[in-house]
Amino acid sequence: MASAPKEQSLPACPASKPPAPQETQEESEDQCAHCCERAGTLYCRNCAIVFCIECDAAVHVRGLRGHARVPASERPFMCPVHNDEEAKGFCFQDERLVCASCLMVGTGECAPHAEATKPLSDAAAAFCESFISLERELKVKEEEMEGELTALRALQAKINERVTNLNISLSLAREAQSKLAKAKAQSVKKIIQEAKSEKLAATEARDSVAAVFAEHTHLSSALSDLHKKYEQQQQPPPQPSSAIAAPAPAAAADNVAAPPKEVPAKEIKVPSLTALPAPRVLPEPPLMWPTEVTLSHDGSLFVGDWWVGGHAWQLFLDGSHAPLALTLDKAITCVLALEDGDLLALSGTKNTCKRIGKIAWLQQNLGRPWAMVLRGDTLYVTEAHAGQVVCINAETGSVFGNFGKKTLREPRGIALGPVGDIVVADSETKSIHIFDPQGIAQRVIGERLFVGPWGVCVDAMWRVYVADFHARKIYVLDGTTGALLSTIVIGATSQPRGVAVTPRGELVVSFEDGAFPPKGGLAVIG
Repeated sequence: MASAPKEQSLPACPASKPPAPQETQEESEDQCAHCCERAGTLYCRNCAIVFCIECDAAVHVRGLRGHARVPASERPFMCPVHNDEEAKGFCFQDERLVCASCLMVGTGECAPHAEATKPLSDAAAAFCESFISLERELKVKEEEMEGELTALRALQAKINERVTNLNISLSLAREAQSKLAKAKAQSVKKIIQEAKSEKLAATEARDSVAAVFAEHTHLSSALSDLHKKYEQQQQPPPQPSSAIAAPAPAAAADNVAAPPKEVPAKEIKVPSLTALPAPRVLPEPPLMWPTEVTLSHDGSLFVGDWWVGGHAWQLFLDGSHAPLALTLDKAITCVLALEDGDLLALSGTKNTCKRIGKIAWLQQNLGRPWAMVLRGDTLYVTEAHAGQVVCINAETGSVFGNFGKKTLREPRGIALGPVGDIVVADSETKSIHIFDPQGIAQRVIGERLFVGPWGVCVDAMWRVYVADFHARKIYVLDGTTGALLSTIVIGATSQPRGVAVTPRGELVVSFEDGAFPPKGGLAVIG
């Protein structure tokens, strides 16, 4: 019995060797699948792998020589599911290559999709048509994008032009800002120089005022010395001592001259005040509790009424008068007329200062404003409860300063001296305080003389007229030395509150009679 032929084994490729452990790179499709070293050039349809020339010659011997081999570039597509099976078609539903095993009825993965599967040639043709259609659509889209790109380029050009214009504008603005800053710096420098010049001029003016004041003091002292010499000359010569030692007969006693009596200081009068006429009370206007009396630029007078709410009166040079409605609630303590026709009014209960007319403003929260006086654009207002004089800009109504806080207690009347000094009557310290134009305290006059000074005014000869409300008198003082020059009484029960001197030298006094309900009026002296 013939023995079965022995199974012959495939000869190994003499050039094959196991790959190095460190080589982990995936095998290339063009690499020989047998030796994994050389490039594959032939594809065996039976073995379904790629061989290099050496491995092909070594493997396909004897019975394997009949294997169908083609160039590696013509190898067929393989099924992604069955790696050793050639793809026979393309499933358009699963969108993948399929082999014969995939199309087997009942067992293949794509058996239910047999109708959607086409041969590779038909699939390639369909793919070509789809590719051509996609290429056409891509061309259309490309043309559309080219148009949009052209529009975007035009828009970019406009934006670049706008940015350039903005950069030019910004450069011009920076240049203008730089010029403005330089001009502002020069203006500030000029203002500082002008302020220094004005300060220097003010210092020189102050020195001049001080010199005038010193000269006035010297003249007042010389005048006082002349008065003393004149009084000494008017006294009779003293009697000899022998005549004094011998007793005189009683019958001859009437013929002996009596020694002169000392004249009290309050009765000393300067020549211009020796012949003052008696005060005459004006029948009109009907006042109840009149307050401060002020003089306007045209010579007319203004007086407020504390008792009658919101009323004040203007008195003209011909003796007529007219009421003023100042739209204040009550307690008008002072009314002042400006050259442009506007009025300034103080309210003692509302604690306000108000400007009425072409320019209108309202300054609130003052401490019982009582009287005011204007110099230039600065309004000086006495605050009776705050114990100071506040400085207000007459144009804007803003407060920019104050003075007298250390010396004043209850300031009432206020006036300007002939050399710019500020004269304030204080009813609590019972004296007259004099400040220089800068608000610095200079001197105090009338101490231990007054009982309750309220109103005050000054004439061109530096005579200070003080209305003492509680003493019911008007005192006339020398503004330089503080000497008492005269005393005026309006009436036994009349309490003077405001006082002013007219351009004709007349003294106008506001007063009340002290009764209830109050009744007041105006008196003119001169």
